[in-house]
Amino acid sequence: MQIYTVSRDGALFVWKPRPSELEHPDRPIAFSWQIATRHYFKQAQVLRSTHDLLFFFLIVVPPVLQSKVSSVAFHQSSQILIVGFSTGVFGLYEMPDCNNIHTLSISQHKINASAINLSGEWLAFGSSSLGQLLVWEWQSESYVLRQQGHTFPPTCLAYNPDGQTLVTGGDDGRVKLWNATSGFCYVTFNEHSGPVTAVEAAKSGQVVMSASKDGTVRAFDLLRYRNFRYRHFNLFIYLFIYSNRFDFAQDVYHSSTAIARVARARRIW
Repeated sequence: MQIYTVSRDGALFVWKPRPSELEHPDRPIAFSWQIATRHYFKQAQVLRSTHDLLFFFLIVVPPVLQSKVSSVAFHQSSQILIVGFSTGVFGLYEMPDCNNIHTLSISQHKINASAINLSGEWLAFGSSSLGQLLVWEWQSESYVLRQQGHTFPPTCLAYNPDGQTLVTGGDDGRVKLWNATSGFCYVTFNEHSGPVTAVEAAKSGQVVMSASKDGTVRAFDLLRYRNFRYRHFNLFIYLFIYSNRFDFAQDVYHSSTAIARVARARRIW
């Protein structure tokens, strides 16, 4: 019988009942516990040169001092402990000896929640600052699921004509496609370098268009999931309006027509 405790500063203590009380297990008394083993997640680094010394104090020490344990989860049958840190790193440890099995950096943001599935094969992590949910299969070292919302609030959205896909654009410069039934984001486009101001889906449902404060209008292929065409403007585009009289398909894709209204000026393309 033992208890594991993990502190935010990276210390793992293994607690056991005092030996004198274990001699009378049937006695109805409250156990008093003592620390049997101490483990620490931060490990010292061997410095072999002046360059290593400078690197350690200028690069390694600041993140280590700032790193805190932000989430833990324990799988009892396999005796596996996962620890998430405020730096976006998680560690997988085999208990009770606290042997490090695996360490991975999944982001540079705090891991707020950790969990292990019933079989102990899948590890789940959540980051509130990224709006991210990640499921990791640690034995094969592969992602099972990586779900992330916009880093900053979305600024625009549109439904695809098929009714199954929702398109969103955000201040983070990303254009995302969401399954309207399951609520999962299954594609993210990162080509814009500025906030996205407008999104629109073509009538065929095979193309999504987006406008951004970086001065570009981009067209994305929903069959191959790629940005196949873009145009650059000197002014910000903030709205898409369809027109049946202008053949947008000749210039972008054989699917629909559109008019882009530009702030402080108007252009048709």
